[in-house]
Amino acid sequence: MKYSILYILLVAVLVSCDSKNRTVIEFEELRGLEEKAGVYFKGYEVGEVQKIELSKSNNLQVTIGTGINFDIPHNAQFILYSTDILGTKAIGIIENDSINKFNLNEIQRGIIENKDLEDKFTEIANEILDVTKGNVKNKDSLLNKLDSLESNISIVIDSIEIMDNELSSELKGDWISTIFTDSIFDKREIAIWKHAFYGDLFISINDSDTLLAGGNMDFGEILFYSEDENTFVTVSDWGETKYTYSKGIGVIYIGDRPSSSVFKRDADSTQMSIIKDENALMSYVIKRLFTGDYLPQKTISKINYISLGLETYTPFSFDAIGIENEKGETEYFGWKFIDDTLELYKTTSLYDDDSGFTSYQLGKLHRKFIKKENLKCNVKIVLKMNESIDSASDELVLSFFKTFGEECKNNVEYSEFSNETLFKLIQNQTVLFCKVLEKYRNEIELNEILKELENPLHELIDLNKIKEGIMKSELNKELKAKLLDAIDKAIEKMN
Repeated sequence: MKYSILYILLVAVLVSCDSKNRTVIEFEELRGLEEKAGVYFKGYEVGEVQKIELSKSNNLQVTIGTGINFDIPHNAQFILYSTDILGTKAIGIIENDSINKFNLNEIQRGIIENKDLEDKFTEIANEILDVTKGNVKNKDSLLNKLDSLESNISIVIDSIEIMDNELSSELKGDWISTIFTDSIFDKREIAIWKHAFYGDLFISINDSDTLLAGGNMDFGEILFYSEDENTFVTVSDWGETKYTYSKGIGVIYIGDRPSSSVFKRDADSTQMSIIKDENALMSYVIKRLFTGDYLPQKTISKINYISLGLETYTPFSFDAIGIENEKGETEYFGWKFIDDTLELYKTTSLYDDDSGFTSYQLGKLHRKFIKKENLKCNVKIVLKMNESIDSASDELVLSFFKTFGEECKNNVEYSEFSNETLFKLIQNQTVLFCKVLEKYRNEIELNEILKELENPLHELIDLNKIKEGIMKSELNKELKAKLLDAIDKAIEKMN
């Protein structure tokens, strides 16, 4: 379906406030938006409208609050849309790679879904009200507008390709539950959604009157009927379930409005292939949940099991992982993320002779892992490196290298200081610089460091001395060539 869009001015200011992050959005009209209205990202409710007020400049300002575990994406765009046929409004946060990166200090642009058509309905409704009050002068105008509206609706309908099952062709394809893609990683827990992994992770729609639904262990065809081109109702032994497609936020949700039960499109079938392979599914979840921010890579590589509720009999009533020990045996631990801490708990097992199943109970705390400090764009590490050039250790140089990243390019303080320190290090400690760079090149963003070496910001640098030191180093030919090429470009720019 085609949508008309209206760009509206948005000013977003994000501040931390207890359990909510607040974003203030300023735009020209509300179109019925009210306080307590939902704020959605990929169909999942991430916050609500907290306050609506008039600014000193007579602009309408809406303050939304989002959870502390939700970060507004860098390519965010805001959309004001209707959640139902009655026009109930909500704010959607969508990702749009064609716009500039989200910057809290710049005015954002948002869109209003179906504005032209909605305005036409409002205008006609007002004229109908006038006519019913006896204002016959508006009768001809009303009839003309109704004809125009009919034409507009016909154009929109003609642009929609309807499948044999009376659904829009936009619904055709595989749809993945956001429990799998977002929820378990945002909440950092699985136990409350284990049922979904067993048989409720995806729906697949074609042009027939049945859809395929399921998870890793249980799936099958379900009969449905359509209410309109964007709404369908499944029919099973457990009753009827309504599904609604929202083009504005690009999801299918259960019921009349978005909730935690939401499905988004699997564009390249990658996630469908993961869901259908038990080992791939466990590996995917393990790698996304247990990162190097908390656990050593050696420990992560030993995790060979995570409880997803895929067994016929689920032995764990809590979140659990299996870690291979030095003897090659699997030890099971309960796990919990609490703020910036990962806690692992010992478990005890109990075998039931009658059923033949083993169950596990959560035991005492085994170990805590504190989240490592974020190294990207970290000015404190750059300062420590700058002050310790002559006595720097391999570990400090590696930490310094890890501060470089594309996300730092707009950080003026970091960019200037890190560039100065990088050249200071390679000039005064060329051997150490090259040794650490080569040894840990797979753990750092090498291309970002090379870009910095191509663009010195300070003139008091002996680039020829640096080049000579690199040529004398014992670096492998490939890495040496890349460094020399970067320094040659720097020399050319400084001349």
